Amino acid sequence: MVGIAAGMSTCGKVPFASTFAMFAAGRAFDQLRNTVGYPHLNVKIGATHAGISVGEDGATHQCNEDIALMRTIPGMTIINPCD
Repeated sequence: MVGIAAGMSTCGKVPFASTFAMFAAGRAFDQLRNTVGYPHLNVKIGATHAGISVGEDGATHQCNEDIALMRTIPGMTIINPCD
């Protein structure tokens, strides 16, 4: 997903990718850093269920460090809505 989005961005598109925050930060972090962050590509990542607010999905979908990890990627802007 991240690799395809990065490729689309190099062709002038503005891709949007969406997944749980656990999978964006936990599983695809190296791809985000290397293929989107370092070359400063314009890719939008929508990551839902950040932190421990996953409800019935349980511990396998929780990632306490998701926002902290994403903040280390060069050029990454974090927007976290709240009540």
